[in-house]
Amino acid sequence: MVIIDRTTLKSNFVWNTFGTLFYFFTQWLLMILIVKIDNDFVNAGFLARCMVIGNVGAMIASYGVRGYQISDIKDKFSQSDYFTHRIINIIATVVIISLFCVFAGYGLAAITVVAYLFFKLTEVLTDLYHGIDQKNDRMDIIGKSGIIKGVAGLAAFLALYYLSRNLLAAVMAMFAVTMIATVIFDYKQAKQFGKIKFALNKNAYISLQKECFSPFVYSVCMSLIAALPRLYFENSHGVEMLGIYSSIATPAVIVQLAVSYLFMPLITLFTRYYNDKDRRFIRLFLAVSAIIAALCSVAVILSGFIGKPMLVFLFNPDVAEYSRIFITTVISSFLVGMIFFLFALLIVMRKMKTVFVCSITGVAAIIAASVAAINAYGIDGINYALIGAYLLMCIMGFISVFVSAGKQL
Repeated sequence: MVIIDRTTLKSNFVWNTFGTLFYFFTQWLLMILIVKIDNDFVNAGFLARCMVIGNVGAMIASYGVRGYQISDIKDKFSQSDYFTHRIINIIATVVIISLFCVFAGYGLAAITVVAYLFFKLTEVLTDLYHGIDQKNDRMDIIGKSGIIKGVAGLAAFLALYYLSRNLLAAVMAMFAVTMIATVIFDYKQAKQFGKIKFALNKNAYISLQKECFSPFVYSVCMSLIAALPRLYFENSHGVEMLGIYSSIATPAVIVQLAVSYLFMPLITLFTRYYNDKDRRFIRLFLAVSAIIAALCSVAVILSGFIGKPMLVFLFNPDVAEYSRIFITTVISSFLVGMIFFLFALLIVMRKMKTVFVCSITGVAAIIAASVAAINAYGIDGINYALIGAYLLMCIMGFISVFVSAGKQL
């Protein structure tokens, strides 16, 4: 029988949810502040490009290890094994994304893309430390980290951008302060649970690469699914139009994150239930799925009423013409949150082949849908393509979790 400390679970949920949402709220404010300061969407579009590529890079560097790490309750790998794996993959990611920027012909703009990538890689390093915190039931640390870095990063970015109108300078300032916070706060907190050092164990590294290959493919595929229609839209409609889409879509990302951090504190509980063959795993799975579906319904209804006036207030009247895409972005965001939940459970259950197949299917679906949908519907086509790909992955994931859990439990 699994014994749950409900006080700890509640504290973890509150701190993790508030702190992480606060952090991503400050990231969302970057887009708003750029539009407010410049009174156009050009630099917002350039920042959106940096975000798209940076997110792909972050997924490559993290290699889908977080879910495996927090469910490694038998300590197959040490904290130093996870740390070493992360550092090597971070270095490899810098090389990969830098080469992509060269071949993509971004020119001097590539410097800003790479600078933003460095900022995202501080999040990747922090994610490792947060995995250690979560495994030791200290997700309150994660929340506090989000608040500290959110305030520091936003203040640094805003100060430099307001004074210089230089996106590169602002991104570099944000990177510098978040890296300092990562070392001073996140590393210091995580190391209380054991040694964290770079110590290359080739067997451990190769084993982690093999064990997490499917989660890695899944995480990269999720980034590609989000990135491909945006990059195609930028190529066909211009960077300013991408800025308009990203400015409207960014608020809805908070919805996606809210869903993600609704279930994240429960992953260790799901792991214990599953390993103990406790049928409460299925009941909890169905309950969380129902809550996500209910929240989606409420959010869609609310977005229909408040979406347009909210966007006009946040940005400017020019955005009203495109405010309709906010509703479909909310739907898309909830589907992403559901996918995160379903695939986290599949990783807990070690159904790596299923994760791999579903991920590749999603990429194939977005490739097939993006060109046709964007050519036919313009800016609306981005979300139409995303919803189609995400819905297919949700159906596949839900069936796989339910069937696999039924057989195991």
